[in-house]
Amino acid sequence: MSTTRQDRAIIAAKALTAFANDMNRDQAAFTAHMMREHRTIQQNAFGVVLALIEAWAAQDTSDARNAFTVATCKDISKQLNGAIPPFI
Repeated sequence: MSTTRQDRAIIAAKALTAFANDMNRDQAAFTAHMMREHRTIQQNAFGVVLALIEAWAAQDTSDARNAFTVATCKDISKQLNGAIPPFI
């Protein structure tokens, strides 16, 4: 059975969610691994991060659990002005 692009996106989101929800997560190891990835993969991963930032910035509501994220992403989004990384 083949997976669709949407299936792969959901699998990736669930993996990131599981990592983020681990109170003992090793962010340094995650970051170090991403820095060793191919430069194109780094650029593509940054595009995913930017899409998350834009989605959080577009939220109209938040509470104490994500207020910092939403407010910070709104500030970042203003600076981005719709920029997306090119695929090279």
